[in-house]
Amino acid sequence: MIRTCSSLAAALLVLAACSSPSMQTASSTTSPQATEASAESTLAGRWTGQTAQGGSVVIDIPPSGSPTYSFRGQNVPVSSARMDNGSMVMMVGTGAGRVTLTPQADGTLAYDYRFQGQTAAASLRRS
Repeated sequence: MIRTCSSLAAALLVLAACSSPSMQTASSTTSPQATEASAESTLAGRWTGQTAQGGSVVIDIPPSGSPTYSFRGQNVPVSSARMDNGSMVMMVGTGAGRVTLTPQADGTLAYDYRFQGQTAAASLRRS
């Protein structure tokens, strides 16, 4: 009798989980990873610009993989890159430099660099 009740209870739990409104098919939802991958592929390309202080910025973002970054004609190592709320955040240089790239409505990327109190900003265009 106990085994029958246990089996019946397990079957009811499985049935309840399958009919739960929170259970959705993969085709009806978009995962955060898929959304971020889509945003990253939208940013794919070569982006160039110049800071107000005259520093040239070149960022190459491949459809997948790690971006490359150069500032004032010098390659700067990118230690990590991730998507965060539609912006790409890159950790750059040998310290804890941070570059944030945010897509703008006019098709440009807002470039924001920060490291130990130093900042630089630019508007990057696809080239």
